Parts: sequence; structure tokens; C-alpha cells
Amino acid sequence: MTSPASPAPVLLLGIGGATSSGKSTLAAHLSSLLNHAYEQQTLVDGTLGRDGSEARVQVVGQDDFALPEEELGFDERIDGKDWDDPDQCIDYARFATALEQLKSGGTPPVSPKEVSTLPEVTTSMPSSSSQTVQRILELLQRLSNPKIFLVDGFLLYYDSRVTSTLDVRLFLRASEEDVRSRREGRVYHTAEGTTWSDPPNYFDLILWPSYVKAHQNLFEQRDVERGALVKASSNASEMQSGGPVSGLRLLETRHQSLEDVVQNACQLILEELQQIAAKQSCSR
Repeated sequence: MTSPASPAPVLLLGIGGATSSGKSTLAAHLSSLLNHAYEQQTLVDGTLGRDGSEARVQVVGQDDFALPEEELGFDERIDGKDWDDPDQCIDYARFATALEQLKSGGTPPVSPKEVSTLPEVTTSMPSSSSQTVQRILELLQRLSNPKIFLVDGFLLYYDSRVTSTLDVRLFLRASEEDVRSRREGRVYHTAEGTTWSDPPNYFDLILWPSYVKAHQNLFEQRDVERGALVKASSNASEMQSGGPVSGLRLLETRHQSLEDVVQNACQLILEELQQIAAKQSCSR
């Protein structure tokens, strides 16, 4: 009697940063590029898998683990709910459990808005990106071709239970000015299936202060716009919620084109995978 096949290895790649910093756009491009490259090498069958059914690389959104609207805090200054306070807007326990289950071969959470809200992208990128992607695929083959989940979230590195599950940790840094201009006029889908947009003064009173609260300890001088990353302990068990994050890689978006951001992200991913492969080789 043959034993059941062990589940394919899983790699969780975090893409964090402020709301409207370009996380979802980057995740969509990386997903498309990597799935297309896999398809070209016939490592997987099927289409690019925008519905996640056949894609080796899929996107998981932290937004799907937001607390229900009725559980959010009410702020009298805006006469409405606070969707951004890092201490009371995400169900971190449920999110961390879902990520741990993914690493054990579980099924990804189903997002009713994932397909319709993923930005439409092409697989046409500069040759430098294509070359880096090919090197990434070569490394992934050495790592037994893991299934990859791109984990996208605006509070991805605040709760240590969530952070500790991530194998690669990217942080997109955008300026307050850029985040403000991108945020204006955006409409968001809630967990209840409704839509929501910012009330007057939400950015200044709630959103940006909450972003600073959640991320200031990642940076020297608590400067979220210009500060260098604080060096964190390499021991994952020593990470504390709201504190410095081990292995975090900073991806600047200020004055960068989309092509530059994608290329830089690919390079950082390549470097992180090289470290993972080296550690695996040493442990054998």
C-alpha cells in the first residue's frame, strides 16, 4: 500500500506597507510574472490563473481578515468608524492561523473580491526583470518548487504571530504625500460586502497617525518616511508585536516607476531565496 504523497512545500512572501502604497499592484505583477514564467517552462499547466484555480503563485489579502464593522471603534472626531487602528481593526489570530494552515498544505481563504479587484497587468516587463525572474525560478527548483502565496497587507508586520509565518518580508515605503494623493477618492469593499470611502479628515486624524503608530518602531528615530530600518534580532521567537522585524527588506517607491519597483522587488526576492537555499543546504 503506497503512502499518500506529502503536500508540496509552501513559501509565504509578505508584501507590506501603507494603504495605497502599491502593494496590491506589485502583488498582481509578481503573480503574473511568476505564473507566466512557470507556464513557459511547463512546470504547471493551465492559464495564468487569475482565479487562483491553477496558479502556482496566488495572492492572499489581509483585508479579508478585517474585523466586522460593528466591532470597530467609533471616533467622534470623524463621526464614524476607525478602520485603521492597528490594535483593533484586524483579526490577527485568525489571520495567523490561516497562514499557518497554508504552510501545512491547507486551502487558501476565499476572497469574494479577489478576482475583480486584482489590477489587470501584462507580463511584458524590462529584460532585466525577466532575467531575475528566471534566476528566481532556478532557485525555486532547488527548493522543490514550492507553491507561493503573496501575502498583501497594510498591517502585515505589526503582529508577531503573523510576521513569524512569513518566509520573505518586503516593505513598500511611500511618502505621506503620495499615500494621500492615491487614497483620495478610493472606495473600499468591507467584509460584509458593502463599500466604504473616507469621511472628511479621515486621512489626517485617523489613517496616517495609525500608520505611524503601527510602523514607527521599524525605523530609526521613528521616522517612517526617511529612517533606516532598525536592526532586529534574527531569532523569530524574540520578535514582539509592534517592534522591529527580523529579515525585513525595504522597497522604496518614492520617485520610482512601476517597472523599477517590480525589478527591485524581484531582486530582493532573489536575494532572500538565495539565503533560504543556503540555509537548507547547510542543514542537510
